Amino acid sequence: MSRRFLFYLLFSLSFSAFPLFAQLGPVPTLRSEELNDSVAFTGIVADDFGDGSPAVWKEVTNGQASGRWREWYPNGHLRYRAQWSAGLGNGKWEYFYPNGQLRVELVYENDLPTGLSRTYHPNGALAEEAAYLRGKLHGQLSRYDQNGTPTATEYYQNGERVINEPILFLPGLITTPENNEWKITFTPDGNTLYFCRRAAGTVAQKIYTSTKTNGTWGVPSIAPFSTATDEAPFISADGERFYFASFRPIPGRPTTAKIDMNLWVMQKTPGGWSAPTPLPPSINKIMAATTSWPENYETCPTEDSAGNLYYWSKGSNERGTNIFVAPRLPDGTLAPPTELPAPINSPGYDLGAVVSPDGKYLIFASSDRPDTFGGEDLYYARRTPGGWSAPKSLGPVINSGHYESSPAFSPDGKYLYFSSDRGEGRSADGERIWNIYYLETASIPVD
Repeated sequence: MSRRFLFYLLFSLSFSAFPLFAQLGPVPTLRSEELNDSVAFTGIVADDFGDGSPAVWKEVTNGQASGRWREWYPNGHLRYRAQWSAGLGNGKWEYFYPNGQLRVELVYENDLPTGLSRTYHPNGALAEEAAYLRGKLHGQLSRYDQNGTPTATEYYQNGERVINEPILFLPGLITTPENNEWKITFTPDGNTLYFCRRAAGTVAQKIYTSTKTNGTWGVPSIAPFSTATDEAPFISADGERFYFASFRPIPGRPTTAKIDMNLWVMQKTPGGWSAPTPLPPSINKIMAATTSWPENYETCPTEDSAGNLYYWSKGSNERGTNIFVAPRLPDGTLAPPTELPAPINSPGYDLGAVVSPDGKYLIFASSDRPDTFGGEDLYYARRTPGGWSAPKSLGPVINSGHYESSPAFSPDGKYLYFSSDRGEGRSADGERIWNIYYLETASIPVD
């Protein structure tokens, strides 16, 4: 280190950081390579580059960083400036770009970020501003491009992101730009998920699965049981039953139709899921060559906490689809299904019903209602002593001018998932791509 630089630092700091040394003599100064791990050094550690310009300068007390810490780039610009106390970050910290422009500024308290943190672009424009509380993101986080235009706003509470508006679920992994994805379900522990995926522009659709290990979701693969054109997976709240819909033929019940969607169920066993079996004929109707969709077409099975089965098919109205319920009997079998009464079912298309884990709400998709935003919208009904209340739209927080469908809850009820074609994705023939979105149920506008 140059003698002029060292003399200036020692002279200016000996009367502030080390007043005792100012009385007794020069502040002890060592290079990093001169430190002895067995000796708790108190003084200044100072290193320089080969040309004598400063590289590092820091105050140390009893072997721990205490006071100011500075680092420089070889070009002489400051790289890092911080305050320490007893080996912990305490005070303002700043990082700089090689051109001298401020890159990051934040405050530490006992080595934990506290208060506002700001990150800047190389041109000096604000890139990100975030709030911390005891080392965790807490409050609003805002991002901006180099021109100062806002690009994202997120909210956090105790380090966890608050999903207060619909966002894509695991984009690039579960939600992809080249495939249609919809109807997600989870095992009760939340560590395994299943969803339906169809390549854009094709009719080849399968149920995929992914497992979370050490907090990270794995690359999804086709579920072993998904050997036909399958969709609409759903796992019961107790994890004992796995429902799905499929074009696979029902043994002993041949069809003359090109397609015939029916409901199937698998039981939990010590070795995994059992072989799929079809639901009884009271639920599964067989399509014929003369049958017009959606007659005898059953799909989107779900269960409430009591084991009652919901699904949709052609109902008693002249057009559209209706939501059916098959009550669970004391012996564990399903009673013959009935249509949910109006106004849950309407003259239009009503489908994809799911009951919240706490049993308080029924969420479903519907079209052609007077308050529609366009396409299919999501509606909710509240459970009352007399049955389900009149449905209300989930409004613009959820619904767009496009299609929203396939609602589902996380096992703990914290998140609502749904599928929508609101995004910009298109197939080669112009088909809109369906993606899976989610948000916290606490942000759903229900009364």
